Amino acid sequence: MASQVTGECLVCGTETKNRCSRYLNADIDLFFCSPDHQKLVWPLHRFFCGPGKANPWEWPPLSREEADYLLEQLPISLDLSRETQASEPDAVAIHHRSQRDMKYAQLLHSMQNDIQKATIPGQGRVAFKLRATEFLYKKRRYPTNNALMTDLSPLTFFSHIAHLLHVCERQRPWLPAYLHRLSVVALLEFEMCRTDDKAHLMSLAQYWQAPSDALIAFVRQHIVPSEPTLARTLLSFHQEVQEAVSLNIVGKLATL
Repeated sequence: MASQVTGECLVCGTETKNRCSRYLNADIDLFFCSPDHQKLVWPLHRFFCGPGKANPWEWPPLSREEADYLLEQLPISLDLSRETQASEPDAVAIHHRSQRDMKYAQLLHSMQNDIQKATIPGQGRVAFKLRATEFLYKKRRYPTNNALMTDLSPLTFFSHIAHLLHVCERQRPWLPAYLHRLSVVALLEFEMCRTDDKAHLMSLAQYWQAPSDALIAFVRQHIVPSEPTLARTLLSFHQEVQEAVSLNIVGKLATL
């Protein structure tokens, strides 16, 4: 990592000249003040590091394990004739959900033959939506979000958050930089939910605040001027998450 220009570390916000060389090759400036901070976010950072992934942003294809799990879960044999108690709008919604899931199943079968290969048009976008669906399937199995995290990958959790924000359909100049910053915040939140070690939780909480504040600052600086309505939605979401995560940290520390 080397550079003649400076920027803020994605993890701690410290001014540094060190930027990821693979990001530089992708024509985007993202900085890490130390290898330790780059390593801290590597579990998610690795999926989007380098040309062809970082800028423009590209979601990774499904792994074979992900495809197998989703094929087991998709309700593709739904019989509408059994929905005798459903109102007409409900039946229509069920029908469209079923049609959507059938299409997803067909794509998943295709993906199993070409897993990890960029041979299917729009494969990354489909994989992103399917990971968001995977989050919802798994959420049904657990009483709390903390328990849910034990059965999730950081990529699935991050995909869920990005899907909630409805930004990935927008091809905007600011999108890759925004998603890279969002991925850092999401990963640290994910790890805080998973850990039962008090010292580790306190360390993660200290790391989490700086990128969370930087993400909000990025929205104000780069999205408010061009898309104020979207920016207000994003700011509201991120500020609510900040409050919720802060309360969760306090509550969890009290139990450890």
